[in-house]
Amino acid sequence: MNERSSAPERLGVRGLQAATALVLYLALSIYFFAFPVIFHFSQSYIGQGPDPLFFIWCLAWWPHALLQHLNPFLATVIWAPVGFNLAWATSCPGPSLLLSPITTLFGPVVAYNLVCLSAPAVAAWTAFVLCRYVTRQFLPSLLGGYIFGFSSYMTGQMLGHLNLFLIFPVPLALLLLLLRLDRRLNGLVFVVLLALVLTFEFLTSTEVFATASLFGVLAILLALLILPSEYGLKTRSLLLEVIGAYIVTAIVLIPYLHYVFLSTEPAPINSTLEYSSDLLNFFVPTELTWIGHVQFASVVSHFRGNISEDGAYLGAPLVLVILLFAKSHWREPLADFLLACLTVVVLASLGPIMHVAGKATIHMPWSVVSYMPLFDQALPTRLVMYLFMIAGVIAAFYMSDPCRSPAVRLMLGVLCFISLMPNTTYYRTPEIGVTSVYTPAFFSSGLYQRYISPAETVLVLPCHNGHSMLWQAQTGMGFRMAQGFISLPPPKGFSGGYILDDLYSGHASRHFSLRLTSFLATHQVQAIIVDLRDQGDWPQILKFLGISPIEVGEVLFYRLPESYNFRVSFSGSRNSPE
Repeated sequence: MNERSSAPERLGVRGLQAATALVLYLALSIYFFAFPVIFHFSQSYIGQGPDPLFFIWCLAWWPHALLQHLNPFLATVIWAPVGFNLAWATSCPGPSLLLSPITTLFGPVVAYNLVCLSAPAVAAWTAFVLCRYVTRQFLPSLLGGYIFGFSSYMTGQMLGHLNLFLIFPVPLALLLLLLRLDRRLNGLVFVVLLALVLTFEFLTSTEVFATASLFGVLAILLALLILPSEYGLKTRSLLLEVIGAYIVTAIVLIPYLHYVFLSTEPAPINSTLEYSSDLLNFFVPTELTWIGHVQFASVVSHFRGNISEDGAYLGAPLVLVILLFAKSHWREPLADFLLACLTVVVLASLGPIMHVAGKATIHMPWSVVSYMPLFDQALPTRLVMYLFMIAGVIAAFYMSDPCRSPAVRLMLGVLCFISLMPNTTYYRTPEIGVTSVYTPAFFSSGLYQRYISPAETVLVLPCHNGHSMLWQAQTGMGFRMAQGFISLPPPKGFSGGYILDDLYSGHASRHFSLRLTSFLATHQVQAIIVDLRDQGDWPQILKFLGISPIEVGEVLFYRLPESYNFRVSFSGSRNSPE
């Protein structure tokens, strides 16, 4: 009787532990990141710069496109009339569709804030489940999950890279592999579940999908070299099923892959030399970490990346735990395997050339990988995400070792927790860690519907800040734009490249009037909208049009005559402005 009831009891205990861990992680995420957005959930968002605005737009675009029976991969509402192939952009269709009910009911800004607040907690929770599976201990696994979900990598990427901080599928994929190795899952269930995880990861971040696949192959090779022969046999038999999961994933993603192959891979946006982990960053905190960021500010100023990408900081207590683990478990196959994986990730994250305090030193192995297709788009500094996952597992193993003093383990665990705590002041500072949403009344009050229709194309000025993408998303794609802000060059076939420099700079160069007139006609622009709050010199520059704008809803509205749009074919009705 007792033996029969032990399994359900254990299941109940594990379920309670999992629920407790998730609640604790959510509480930490709210405490660290939710203020002051929690009281202004639709009027501000977590992060800085234009990148969050693009992801907010994506959250609105994918459900809108499917509901309106539009091709979601070719977004013709931007860069009109050519449109943009989103298969080569970080448009996150998976999270966008998953969050579509929230986006529809409360708007894309609310959906974006919710995913920002839940991402660290969910990532920590999946890492906790992984650590608990391998250690069977609650508190050590709680620390392991925290190290992954609230790492320096995570706190940096939360400033604007939704595709890079939704990393919870990575520990899940590893957990599935372990469950299959231990025969806790049958082959068919494993293939299906792994394919689901891989598909969601691909639809979230092709960069993480590619690097996770690369390090997965390297980990399997290391396992075959280091682990005992019985594990090697299991690993070899698992390879076919993993390949099967990738085949299923590829079949499911055929529509997406079709649009990937329609156009060539764009040139890398950022340099791998600029965005590689500085060797000192593993030991020196940046401004995003609570303890030590003031004392080491002068050192951090020499790092070559930026504050969101310099996320390699482990903290002295965690480094000590890794060293103690290595010393006490040296020559043990599992420990050797984990330490080998850790070393590979560290070397890869240093990029093509090792930098120490910003100074280039020696060439590194990533210089070979960085020339491979797809991997040339991956920034080495982002590979530290795998470092924190491995470090979390190592910390959980060390903290669960009964041979260690409980007092020492508790002290080290607390120090690890404190040393990785984010600098909450940064995330609570307006226009730095949190950004206020500004939407002119022309869009927020629905006034735009009196002046433009969804079928019309407008040019929104200024172009440099990406706010036009936000306003388009807030109106439910209520108009088309002749421009876009996707941090990528214009799409192939888009004419008027020369005028874009002027549109983004806000200054009229030579032949501006002729180029703009041609641009407006070629791209079938029916109206120009200038944000009054950030109008710059645009009212003066646009005087050559000979059109008197209407000041309405905190914008200047220019209705263009047909002479600028002689190629326009417009269907639908529009209420003329009074």
